[in-house]
Amino acid sequence: MRFLSILLLPALAAATAVTPRTACVTDTLDNYIKLGSTGCQVGPLGVVDFVFTPLLGNNVTILASDVTVSPKAPGPGYSLDITSPKFTASGAEVVKYLIGYTWDPGDIRSLDDILNDPPTPPGFSSVTTVACLDAAFRGNICPTSTITLSVFDGIGVQLTALASFSPPVSTLGIRNTFDIEGGGADAGGSATIISFGNQSTVPEPATALTCLAALALLRRWRSSASRARG
Repeated sequence: MRFLSILLLPALAAATAVTPRTACVTDTLDNYIKLGSTGCQVGPLGVVDFVFTPLLGNNVTILASDVTVSPKAPGPGYSLDITSPKFTASGAEVVKYLIGYTWDPGDIRSLDDILNDPPTPPGFSSVTTVACLDAAFRGNICPTSTITLSVFDGIGVQLTALASFSPPVSTLGIRNTFDIEGGGADAGGSATIISFGNQSTVPEPATALTCLAALALLRRWRSSASRARG
């Protein structure tokens, strides 16, 4: 029976080991950045270490205070939706920014990207997510391995993307690269990102409760067995 105890303990630890942070609320990105490594909590997952960086080729100025971050925690998916009235480009305008943060810690089974945008060709928008598995980014470097998701519209259409993790990961570093382009000065195109979200999926709470119940039954069986032998 010792083997069964070992199987149950990791799930029990994942369900009980983390003290929740203050719950995340809808706020501007500059205030999320100020949280630093303390971060906040979206359901069972913490989010920490937000960054916001303009990229080469960008010619539209956006401040972190122009971007809104909205947590959603319906379970088993937990997401951060990112919006800004300045995520729009027309003509020769180009909007290129990196927004990053870290999901930590958790029992993360998958990552979904969801894009909501209406382009007018030849305008287009895209968000490319690079996720660092079981580690946070150190600057722009992932010390482990990465996966990449891409959603886009106006250059083909792919509004959702999904990556599953087996085994699950406990930490997920996120780097989202936003690219919104009008398509050219005289082309008559435009693009707007209404919202973009990263959603991480963890087990339903019932999974952890099942493990707790099984462990309790195991302890009762062992206690009864000991009394019978005595």
